[in-house]
Amino acid sequence: HPLDIKTNNTSAISIDTSQNVIITSLTASEIVITDASKNLVSAAVATYPSLAEFIHVKGVTSALQTQIDGKQPLDSELTTIAALTETNGNVMFVAGGVWTSDATPAIDCTDCTNVGSGGHPVVDTTSLVEGSADGTKEIRIEVDGISASTIRVWTAPDEDVDLGLINNVSNVHGLGANVNVLGNLDASGEFIQRGGNTQVQTASTVNYEIGDTSKTVTFATAFSGTPRVFLTETTDDQIIAAIETVSTTTFVWRPVGNLPTGSTSYTIDFLAIGI
Repeated sequence: HPLDIKTNNTSAISIDTSQNVIITSLTASEIVITDASKNLVSAAVATYPSLAEFIHVKGVTSALQTQIDGKQPLDSELTTIAALTETNGNVMFVAGGVWTSDATPAIDCTDCTNVGSGGHPVVDTTSLVEGSADGTKEIRIEVDGISASTIRVWTAPDEDVDLGLINNVSNVHGLGANVNVLGNLDASGEFIQRGGNTQVQTASTVNYEIGDTSKTVTFATAFSGTPRVFLTETTDDQIIAAIETVSTTTFVWRPVGNLPTGSTSYTIDFLAIGI
């Protein structure tokens, strides 16, 4: 049977058939503590921890302060590098499983986007550009030849540029196909065009007079502007050849004077230069 203990005929404590002790003065879902008079009272959550808050420390095996003391403040270094000296300009990296501070680390990239394994760093006087697909292909830029305390600026044009080969023996710098130096290229990017063995045929006579015949020569590739054309004789006849007209696609020339006795043709070479 339930047990009911009353004070002044008011139920204060009861024990039900399941042996649960019920104190009517306590507040549900609050922790029970003793007050200054050693009375059992509810600990108001406004002042004391709630049951849910106590659950957060479940499983703690040592004093909370001890565990808190073992943690570093957020504004300090990690435990493994706390003893390192913070030096401006140094690089912090892991070596041998511990943090290391180094002013000039030799760091190779082994897992970086678009950089081959063991990619080279940029050092004082040399910069290396490595191929993204083939790490064995590299371009090296040297600055050792620049005067001290001097900055040389390379400004790239807003177009693709092919660098030509430099011949160290003759000190000649080749030009890429898209480099316009003289301002007048042929359609294929050439600024000089050579031709040879252009002939003027006669009409079954040994000699002919000025104005008898002319020859039109078509350039292998058209120029973008009218070129300069120079004629050179390939025989010993010493006959003058003159140019009449020049366009971007053709030029017309004629010999000046008589052909030697027994000759039926006159041969020249030409050199066309776009300017």
